[in-house]
Amino acid sequence: MAEIQGQCWTPVAPPYGATVKAVQTDTQFTRTTTAGADGGYVLPNLPLGPYRLEVTGQGFKTYVQSGILLQVGNNVQINASLQVGAVSENIEVKSQASMVETKDNAVSQVVDQRRILELP
Repeated sequence: MAEIQGQCWTPVAPPYGATVKAVQTDTQFTRTTTAGADGGYVLPNLPLGPYRLEVTGQGFKTYVQSGILLQVGNNVQINASLQVGAVSENIEVKSQASMVETKDNAVSQVVDQRRILELP
């Protein structure tokens, strides 16, 4: 399991009540939450795999970030900057960069089945 967390920002103030949705792009599994008064959100216990994050708020363009890859134990922070506009307008961020672990300073690695079978 993994987690996505972060802050939602606008040019004016945090978008209290913004809807934050993580969609696993392979299976369409969806987890939704609402940003708090400070714009903060947490999407815990997400299954592993590739994700797209969507943030919508009344009076703001929809923020979409794709290319998020969650692996075992990831706690990824993604901050969304919402711009004033209609909800039907999108701000799309495409990311292929490695996700940065923000909560744990431990070093870890995902080991595939082939490497396990090759162990002595």
